[in-house]
Amino acid sequence: MIHKNSVVTIAAIIALAASAALAAELHVGPGETYTTIQSAIDAATNGDTVIVADGTYTGDGNRDIDFNGKAITVRSENGAENCIIDCEATADEPHLGFLIFSDGVRIDGFTITQGRPKSDPRSGGISIDGGGIYVHVLSNVVVSNCVVTRNEGDGIDWHAYSVISDCVVSRNGGNGVSLGGGTLRRSKVYRNGLTGVSFGGGKVEDCVIYENGRGVSVTGNGEVLRCKVNNNRGEGIHCT
Repeated sequence: MIHKNSVVTIAAIIALAASAALAAELHVGPGETYTTIQSAIDAATNGDTVIVADGTYTGDGNRDIDFNGKAITVRSENGAENCIIDCEATADEPHLGFLIFSDGVRIDGFTITQGRPKSDPRSGGISIDGGGIYVHVLSNVVVSNCVVTRNEGDGIDWHAYSVISDCVVSRNGGNGVSLGGGTLRRSKVYRNGLTGVSFGGGKVEDCVIYENGRGVSVTGNGEVLRCKVNNNRGEGIHCT
């Protein structure tokens, strides 16, 4: 006899297997089907993975990268030190690395540099201050193993109940990370022009934060757990 619960479990396993089988990998790089990151994202569907080969990616299609509402993963082939998004932004032509207005996004293993904040009507009046990565009010977004460095404005402007993990955020003109919810964990944040991590909700845990204008600024509810905060020019941790 087959019990009803067993039938449901089997059906769920079959559905998961079918979904995994349908997910595709789209490759970006010289000699690949897609020569820009954006073109691969445009061709992807929910659940797909875009894999970016080693190199420095510049110009249209490799900056202001938009997920177009898709829940997909974009990752480098061999880590952030080998895969660089150079936004080449200027005051007259601002560009940033990633604009995320989609739930279920994963970004893994990129260096993002030389970005400047730019406006976007979808931000709903929220000022976009991030030159590297901007995330709108979302959940289930993960940015991991990235280096966000030498951008004007904030390195990461994060309005999401989601996770940034194992990143290096350094030498950005504004705050290293502006965290409007979610969790920053196991990351190194240093030598940013203003505050290393500024947030008004969420958690900062297991991070090293040093040589910023101010180490950490907490407005309202927020938790700082097991972090090393030292050698900042202003206060280590400022709470209001």
